[in-house]
Amino acid sequence: MMTDIERVDNHDWQSNKSVLASNRYMLENQVECDVYFTLLPPGGETVNVGSHKYALISRSPVFFAMLSGPLADKKKDIKITDISPAIFWQLLRYLYYEEIDLTHDTVFAILYAAKKYLVTSLSTLCIRFLDTILSPENVCVFLENSFLYDNESTLRKKCFNIIQHQSKRVFLSDPFFEMSKETLCQVLKTERLNVHEIDVFRACIHWAERKVNELNLAPTPANKRNALGEALYLIHIPAMNVNEFTKIVVPTGVLDLEEENLLFRLMLGGEQVQNVTFPRNMRNFVSTRCEITYEGGFVRHTSPTTTIFQGIPQRSKWSIALYCDHSIKIQEVGFLGCMKGHVTITQNGYRKLDVSHQNGVQNIQFGDDLHLDAGLFTIGTDSSFAYLGDYYSKGVSNTMPSVTTDHDKVNILVRDSSVLCFLAYIIFVPTDEIYFIENYYNDESESYSTARRSEP
Repeated sequence: MMTDIERVDNHDWQSNKSVLASNRYMLENQVECDVYFTLLPPGGETVNVGSHKYALISRSPVFFAMLSGPLADKKKDIKITDISPAIFWQLLRYLYYEEIDLTHDTVFAILYAAKKYLVTSLSTLCIRFLDTILSPENVCVFLENSFLYDNESTLRKKCFNIIQHQSKRVFLSDPFFEMSKETLCQVLKTERLNVHEIDVFRACIHWAERKVNELNLAPTPANKRNALGEALYLIHIPAMNVNEFTKIVVPTGVLDLEEENLLFRLMLGGEQVQNVTFPRNMRNFVSTRCEITYEGGFVRHTSPTTTIFQGIPQRSKWSIALYCDHSIKIQEVGFLGCMKGHVTITQNGYRKLDVSHQNGVQNIQFGDDLHLDAGLFTIGTDSSFAYLGDYYSKGVSNTMPSVTTDHDKVNILVRDSSVLCFLAYIIFVPTDEIYFIENYYNDESESYSTARRSEP
């Protein structure tokens, strides 16, 4: 944030100048300062900065208590060891004339200074700036810093929302593997993600391998287990199936024999098995809502007397073809009005779904069996239908309907459509797994093999 404050010259910095412009001059030229700060950053050069009590106490309750309250420090020289000179100067600029320069590299340090001196308006600016740059690729950095700088947890909530809705991109980002064990534990405590539990395990093993490598230790199962520590027991291993457990979890060697036996017995139906220290429940799988909007070459049709169209308005069927770049599982589709008749979903020549509704419905919810591969699929009807509501007719242009999601996790592109389109939204979850190259070490032979799983 930059304010448009005019600069003044040395000969006339008071006449016909704004309060902010005069404040700028007095700070930058250290005019009649009555309080001084000695900045002692660890490993940095000591810097002395002059300031004015009036400017400080008028903007910060902390500075008011320090300089004018009953517990005020009577010394004119105040030492600060936890804020760098550059960041403290940014704070002063904001207090004097509301100018601040927020960047990726400085925003957290400025937020810390704003929190320390209770400059609420500056804290708000920092949080707003972070909102504009927050992404799955940097969310782990922001989350780690939120525990240090954002006591109100506003930023933390935003971070967890991205982690829960875009888990795959987060778990594949470099900052995920660079974050501390404490922050990893906070991520693993969430009960909502949109990756499978086996993917959570893979990511944690990969995190442990990176930490072991940073310590110049051999990537043995024992060292990876020690690196994970309590984080290991926040993975919902009992929620996995036996095949995942035997082929992926057990070969890593991070579990001891007693844990493996208990988990085997539990997965094979031993509900009464005791002493299992891993969470047994399955996390809630976060869905994505995909909105379909009809623009450009599509014309919306309405009737002044009625909005019901029976049987065959212009064709005996309608369809919309979409292309998805990941395998997905559709949970629900919604319509622009009430639809009565057959609705089908087809892919690669196979009918994946055929649902008939004798009464009008605005949405259709599916079970867990409707899996679609990456590629083209079609949603539509193949027989006469009744429809209550507005519909869209394709005009002479080749413009396709646009498709947007609330989180850009799976990219869906409209390929083509028929004359009539009635689809309003799709709710889906991704079904592909995170891809890692994992090294499974054998303590006895000191050899390892590489296991690789390809993307769908």
